[in-house]
Amino acid sequence: MSNAAAYNELRILQQKISALADGTAARAVREAIVQEAYVQMWAGFREQRSPYGVPWQPKKKPNGYRTLLSARNRLPLGFRFRATPRGLIITNSQPHANAHQFGYPPRNLPARAMVPYSSRLGAIWQRAFDRAAKQAMTKYLRAA
Repeated sequence: MSNAAAYNELRILQQKISALADGTAARAVREAIVQEAYVQMWAGFREQRSPYGVPWQPKKKPNGYRTLLSARNRLPLGFRFRATPRGLIITNSQPHANAHQFGYPPRNLPARAMVPYSSRLGAIWQRAFDRAAKQAMTKYLRAA
């Protein structure tokens, strides 16, 4: 390897290290995780299961719609995911979201978890987030 080629490789490595140090790569990974959170949330609705793989209890009174989905999809469309350096913040604009997520005994509504409810993501979401983070980091470092 010539000195010029070695110098060029060193310059590329320095650029990649700088990208890691200034937080740009971390932001790319966080954005990939947010996108994957939406994918996983919709998969849970489609498959009618919790993020932990537990099937949702069936509806007591069928109304033609799948569990927790309506013609307008208000509940899933109400979710917002925001990644911070410390973790993922999950909110929902629909007032009935908590009742469905955790259950509501006064109305005999069973819990049908749509998103992780603790710092433990569960195997499904963890694998998906790990894969998304790895892909984002690999893509980012190749581009740097």
